[in-house]
Amino acid sequence: MTDDKKFGGKSPTEWKLLRDKSHKVVEQQNDDIAVHICSFCGRDKSQVKHMICGPAVNICDACVAKCNHIMIEDA
Repeated sequence: MTDDKKFGGKSPTEWKLLRDKSHKVVEQQNDDIAVHICSFCGRDKSQVKHMICGPAVNICDACVAKCNHIMIEDA
């Protein structure tokens, strides 16, 4: 299976745009709550059940599940 299929078939350009968008924590004036975006799929915190936020990257529960599936598949 190719890497493109494992990660949703997005082109390198699409991934770069998502990465660039998600590498910054987007702060919006929405009740003073910062909006965090998954570094892998581009979903914001309101679109997922859980978001793990690090100092430079974030990952949502759906992407963690996909990563777990890839790890098991490659084992």
